[in-house]
Amino acid sequence: AGLPFAVTATVVDEFDNTCTNEFGPVSAMTVNGTGEVYGYESTSVIEGTGILYLTIDAADATYQIKYTYSVLPPVTSNVFRVVPAPLARLRVMDEALSRPVVAGEVVA
Repeated sequence: AGLPFAVTATVVDEFDNTCTNEFGPVSAMTVNGTGEVYGYESTSVIEGTGILYLTIDAADATYQIKYTYSVLPPVTSNVFRVVPAPLARLRVMDEALSRPVVAGEVVA
């Protein structure tokens, strides 16, 4: 959670060919789940393809995202869950110190 990821949206024809003559806005929004997406939730499709840079707001949450483009029917993702990783270390910043202090390190 908190790191942006890219989603590529491509407008295709009935034969799954990219429609390179398509230009317009594509957008993403959370429709179900316990978390929200944010970031560049709207972008321009250029020559049939657009890239959205999304960020999810919380680990241990579920998400479902709806994508829309022009007059095409919206596309909705499957519900997915972000599983938090185990903690690796604790970093403490003290204004009196000129460098970060890591857990287990002696501070003088």
